[in-house]
Amino acid sequence: MEPLIRAYGLARIQHGVISRRQLIDLGMSASNVDRLIRRGVLVRRHAGVYRLGDDLADDDTDLMTSILSAGRNAVAASRTAASIWDMPVERPDRPQIVVPRSRKGLSVPGAVVRTTRRAVRADAAVRGGIPVTSVSRTLVDIAEEVEDAVLSESIASMLRSGMVTLVRLRHQCSLLRCSARPWLARVERVIEALEISSRPTESVLEEEFARLIDESDLPPPQYQYSLRSDDGWLRLDAAYPEIRLGIEIDGFVWHSSPSQVTSDRHRSNLLAALGWTMLHFTSHDIAERPDAVVAEIGGLYGRLRHLGSKACM
Repeated sequence: MEPLIRAYGLARIQHGVISRRQLIDLGMSASNVDRLIRRGVLVRRHAGVYRLGDDLADDDTDLMTSILSAGRNAVAASRTAASIWDMPVERPDRPQIVVPRSRKGLSVPGAVVRTTRRAVRADAAVRGGIPVTSVSRTLVDIAEEVEDAVLSESIASMLRSGMVTLVRLRHQCSLLRCSARPWLARVERVIEALEISSRPTESVLEEEFARLIDESDLPPPQYQYSLRSDDGWLRLDAAYPEIRLGIEIDGFVWHSSPSQVTSDRHRSNLLAALGWTMLHFTSHDIAERPDAVVAEIGGLYGRLRHLGSKACM
């Protein structure tokens, strides 16, 4: 009975269906599977896929049946995947599934099956018990089928939810560029447009940060503070030089090129060598969590002043 109990548990996760392969993997013998079929405990949905428990079926049972019918490493893809991730994309009538290239020619009744050269596991996730292409892969795939406005809103909605970053999306495009996907250029154009529209100007960020400090109990820092290093002059957005505490306001953190990352690390190393402690905040921090920004600055300011006073004793 133990394999059957485990089978019920898996079927519950998989929207009421389970495959013969999964039943065997759970420790059930082939003869026991056949006996359960004859008794009506397992009800055939597709070849090798069965319903287990009438009360477990739901709106995603047909989709999960198609995925299990397609075999190992099959996942929901394209607009089907987009609807699973709650993107503003209408789910197609026929489930869209992607499988490894080695399964080319596979047919699943009622579903649209595509193959991919890239390993499916590398771009796969699970949401609500359904194997599905990752958010970044899904966004690239739907570009073939949806209009620019829908693609742009889908990318923006996933950015807002925190399920993807523009860095990750650009990386996904680079991984797929070797394949014949002319719509990749559409995805990259949307990314560029979002980067431009989402980047606050430096002056606006500085004004917002200064207003935040003015409205708090923190002592005013020195703005646009410059200091000399072995590599030349460095400028900090704000600083408390008496305790060597610097503050940087990063206006745009979704996208950083490798060269920019290297430059930032070198700058951080120079400041550390000069004995500076740095705090970094984003435009999102200032707008959405101002109390936390003030608390972090105040806490570190107090500790550094305390350490300075002890050193002078």
